[in-house]
Amino acid sequence: MIRFIATTLICVFGFHLNANAQIKIGMVLPLTGPLAATGADIAAGTQAYFTAINAAAAGAGKAQKIELIIEDDGFDPVKSEALARSLVQERGVSALLSCFGTVNCLAIAKVAEALKVPLVGPIAGAPVLRKADNRHVFSVRADAVEEVGALVAYLKGIGQN
Repeated sequence: MIRFIATTLICVFGFHLNANAQIKIGMVLPLTGPLAATGADIAAGTQAYFTAINAAAAGAGKAQKIELIIEDDGFDPVKSEALARSLVQERGVSALLSCFGTVNCLAIAKVAEALKVPLVGPIAGAPVLRKADNRHVFSVRADAVEEVGALVAYLKGIGQN
């Protein structure tokens, strides 16, 4: 999934920058608090992928880099919203990536819509994140209702009732 998200971001932003420009992507995750382990795993995997992309680009003689800026919200949606706003307005990120948790992602989606920056790949199953009026939110997974429906259909298909 990270590869898909990264490719999408590069396609969206890569054509609008000069060869030496840096692409800034922001993430707001729980790196402390009750879901710190999950947030740390998401951050580490995403950072590793962008590091590999930057290394491949450097090996190909391209100066353009992706800078991933990760902020810790402690799984607090009030902090999520403030940090997302700061990433865009003060740190100059072009997109927000992979928030975690429904309430936190809703807070970040509010910022994305207000500031007209994409939020790509929220990790939350809430159908409300997939509403048509969320023009700047790009979910890359099914919502929770679709996931449960598929699971029930599969269980019925193998004779589990």
